[in-house]
Amino acid sequence: MTSPLPRFRILPRPWQPVVAEVGDVGPYTCACCALLTTGARFSWHDAHGTLPVVVCPVCDLLQNLNRPGIESEAALIWWPENTQADLMTLTRMAHQTLLASISGQADKDRALWQRVVMALNTETEPGPLPVAARGPLAILRALRARSEEARRRLLTTSPRHLATALLMADTTQFQVAENVAALWQGLRLLPLGHLYAGATDIYPSLLRAWLTAEA
Repeated sequence: MTSPLPRFRILPRPWQPVVAEVGDVGPYTCACCALLTTGARFSWHDAHGTLPVVVCPVCDLLQNLNRPGIESEAALIWWPENTQADLMTLTRMAHQTLLASISGQADKDRALWQRVVMALNTETEPGPLPVAARGPLAILRALRARSEEARRRLLTTSPRHLATALLMADTTQFQVAENVAALWQGLRLLPLGHLYAGATDIYPSLLRAWLTAEA
């Protein structure tokens, strides 16, 4: 018998997301990661309750797995010991701490951030970094390593492949519903340090804005 499913989990939608509010709308707390956020907020769509809740752009990836850049933005990992919401909190905090540790001039920040993220996602060394970057870097490396178990179980770490399978699954059939629920007990979506608006990676700018809001 599987445990009750958490509200915030990988939950792809067959439609485009609805932005509740965009722009300078003041800070809010993301319902999923519980972190202070500014800028765009997205409605979370599920069957729980009647009051709408809003999530940040990173947590919105959980229900928006058909984004054009999703394969660069997130990967599947296996981490049954912690919830998806816990993972989103830990990852975003690690990203914010990492960016803060390498902050300097804006242009150099962006180039260095891209170098570090590329190193994380290709299992290479990013080169010399401040001592303060070691902690978040180690956390992100350990999380990324858990993608191997997801690959072993599913033969893929692609969010898009999973979204297609989940949207096609006939969960009115008991065994199918059981199998999907079992997946949700351990399968998680790991943000990889990119978030695209068109061809532009806006994630470093978002992280910087969120760090400023917390200051």
